Amino acid sequence: MSPNPNPLPADWVLADRFVIRKVLGRGGFGIAYLCYDQLRSDLVVVKELAPLGTPRSHDGILDLDS
Repeated sequence: MSPNPNPLPADWVLADRFVIRKVLGRGGFGIAYLCYDQLRSDLVVVKELAPLGTPRSHDGILDLDS
Protein backbone atom coordinates (compact mmCIF):
# COMPACT_ATOMS: atom_id res chain seq x y z
CA MET A 1 0.00 0.00 0.00
CA SER A 2 1.13 3.53 -0.74
CA PRO A 3 1.08 6.25 1.94
CA ASN A 4 0.52 9.13 -0.50
CA PRO A 5 -2.06 8.12 -1.94
CA ASN A 6 -0.99 7.84 -5.54
CA PRO A 7 -3.65 8.84 -8.10
CA LEU A 8 -5.47 6.09 -9.93
CA PRO A 9 -4.00 5.37 -13.38
CA ALA A 10 -5.47 6.31 -16.76
CA ASP A 11 -8.05 3.81 -18.06
CA TRP A 12 -9.08 2.82 -14.50
CA VAL A 13 -12.88 2.41 -14.39
CA LEU A 14 -14.78 3.83 -11.41
CA ALA A 15 -18.23 2.49 -10.49
CA ASP A 16 -18.41 0.55 -13.78
CA ARG A 17 -19.06 3.90 -15.47
CA PHE A 18 -16.28 6.51 -15.35
CA VAL A 19 -13.04 5.87 -17.26
CA ILE A 20 -10.15 7.95 -15.97
CA ARG A 21 -8.43 9.91 -18.74
CA LYS A 22 -5.97 11.93 -16.62
CA VAL A 23 -5.33 13.60 -13.28
CA LEU A 24 -6.37 17.26 -13.29
CA GLY A 25 -4.93 18.11 -9.90
CA ARG A 26 -4.63 17.21 -6.27
CA GLY A 27 -4.71 18.94 -2.94
CA GLY A 28 -4.61 18.10 0.73
CA PHE A 29 -7.98 16.35 0.68
CA GLY A 30 -8.54 14.99 -2.78
CA ILE A 31 -7.61 14.15 -6.34
CA ALA A 32 -9.53 15.46 -9.36
CA TYR A 33 -9.71 13.35 -12.50
CA LEU A 34 -10.93 14.02 -16.02
CA CYS A 35 -13.11 11.02 -16.82
CA TYR A 36 -15.22 9.71 -19.65
CA ASP A 37 -18.77 8.93 -18.52
CA GLN A 38 -19.76 5.77 -20.42
CA LEU A 39 -23.44 6.24 -19.61
CA ARG A 40 -23.72 9.84 -20.86
CA SER A 41 -20.97 9.58 -23.51
CA ASP A 42 -19.47 12.78 -22.15
CA LEU A 43 -16.40 14.07 -20.31
CA VAL A 44 -16.85 14.80 -16.59
CA VAL A 45 -14.71 15.70 -13.60
CA VAL A 46 -14.68 13.25 -10.70
CA LYS A 47 -13.15 14.25 -7.38
CA GLU A 48 -11.94 11.52 -5.07
CA LEU A 49 -11.75 12.13 -1.32
CA ALA A 50 -8.12 11.18 -0.80
CA PRO A 51 -6.49 12.95 2.17
CA LEU A 52 -2.69 13.03 2.09
CA GLY A 53 -1.21 10.08 3.94
CA THR A 54 -4.18 7.78 3.28
CA PRO A 55 -3.03 4.31 2.21
CA ARG A 56 -4.38 2.85 -1.07
CA SER A 57 -4.51 -0.91 -1.57
CA HIS A 58 -3.47 -2.59 -4.82
CA ASP A 59 -7.13 -2.75 -5.92
CA GLY A 60 -7.48 1.05 -5.71
CA ILE A 61 -9.45 1.27 -2.47
CA LEU A 62 -8.49 3.98 0.04
CA ASP A 63 -8.41 3.14 3.75
CA LEU A 64 -10.03 6.29 5.17
CA ASP A 65 -10.16 4.73 8.65
CA SER A 66 -6.37 4.71 8.97
